[in-house]
Order: sequence, then C-alpha cells, then structure tokens
Amino acid sequence: MISLFRKIRRGLLARNRLTTYLLYALGEVLLVVIGILLALRVDNYNESVKISRQKNAILGQVADDIRRNLGDLRLDKALHLQGLKSNRRIAKLFRGEQPFDQALAFDFYYLKKDEFTTPPTAGYENLKALGLEHVEDEQLRNVLKGMYESLYPRLSREYQFYPDLDTYFSGYYLEHFRIFNDTAITHDMVLDTDSIRFPIRQTFQGVPVTRHIGYLPLDYESLIQDSRFESMVRESLDFRLYKLSRYNNLITLSGEALERIAVETGNMPLE
Repeated sequence: MISLFRKIRRGLLARNRLTTYLLYALGEVLLVVIGILLALRVDNYNESVKISRQKNAILGQVADDIRRNLGDLRLDKALHLQGLKSNRRIAKLFRGEQPFDQALAFDFYYLKKDEFTTPPTAGYENLKALGLEHVEDEQLRNVLKGMYESLYPRLSREYQFYPDLDTYFSGYYLEHFRIFNDTAITHDMVLDTDSIRFPIRQTFQGVPVTRHIGYLPLDYESLIQDSRFESMVRESLDFRLYKLSRYNNLITLSGEALERIAVETGNMPLE
C-alpha cells in the first residue's frame, strides 16, 4: 500500500501537477491520522471493556462480602435489642417499678453484653485499587463509602468513642455480682431467626459440660441504692442506642448496596 502511494506521488511530480500532489499528500496524511485515531479509539474501547469486566467481577465480590456480613449484622442487632430491653427493666428497679426475681439474672447478663462487627473488606479494597470512579452509579459509590469508611469502623472493637459495654461494667460486676448457676431456671436467647435455650448441656470429647448465662447481685438492696450503678445503667443506654442506630443504618444500606450492585453489573433493574 505504501509503495502504491509513492508511485502515485512520483507520477504526479513527473507530470508537474504540484497542486494535485500536495492535495494528495495532505489526504494521505489525513488518512494516517484517521487510522491512528481509530486505533486509539479501539484501544480505548478495549481498555474500557476490560475495566468494566474487572469492575463487575469486583462488585460481585463486594456483594458476596456484604451478604455474608448481613447475617451477622442482624444477629448483633437482635442481641443489642435484647440489651436495650434489659436496660429498661433494670432501670425500673431504681424506681421501684420492677420486682426482683431470679429471672433478672438474664437481664444483668444482657446489660453488659456487647457486639461488634468485623466485615470482610477485600472486595471493597480491590474496588478502591481499581478506582471507585469506574462505578457509574454515584449513589452506589456514596453508599459503599459510607458503609466501609464510616459505619463499619464505628462498630468495630477498636472504635474508642463509645466503650465496650462488657469492659465498661466488668470491674463493677467483679465486686458486686456473682455468676448465676441455677440450672433449674431456663432462658431462651432469641436471635434474629432462631433461639438458644440455656442451660446448654453438651459433651466435649467425652467430658460433660453445662453452659449457663446470668448474673445476680451479691446484695440486691445495696445495689438499687447505689447511685454509681444507676448512673452506669443510664449512661450505657446511650451507648446501646448509638450502636443500635448504626446497626439499623448498616442493614438498610446493605440492602440498598446489593440492589444497586445488581443494576450496575446488569443483573436486574432497579425499581
């Protein structure tokens, strides 16, 4: 093809057709430029397709991570709700609105029980490495950033703004409570979609083991007169409500993220 162009140019020069030669040469240059631009466009298209496929594969990984952690979030929320109910019942003791009975042992257990989330983050880290800007849905980008860079860290054990409730109460419990071990009294720990009945009797490598939960005060009358413990119960309510609100937000955003990922990757329409 190049030799053909050269022959044509030489023929034009030989016949002293300079103007035609220049126009022809210009056209040849334009063809070369157009060819380069088309090649670049094809390269850009191929690169775009490659990135789109990578993005979709990584978003699939993010969706799997979110789904795996969603069950834990719901379980944690159920236990935090139980802790909230127990906090309210114990608060009534100080006002004389709740009679004391052995079943309160389980409320004292839930009062100090805390939960944290440690989500798998490999998918999101891979997405950041590829570039969040490749996600076309701006709202999806915002949802994922809110989940992984704000909410998840606030519900980790390392977050220091609100304390671990177990640590918060442990010192006081060591001084003023004893472990509840009356196996004649049963308790159903209600989880998200299931429940566990205590005491649990099982055999581990031939050794019978009984597991029970609960705490009872060493001196109930002194306990309900203790302003320090009353203050701790009130303050822990704020901690619990804060964590519950974050769990609610995370569960809602997890559902939205899964829907938007499905749309982004072409698996379903967003209604």
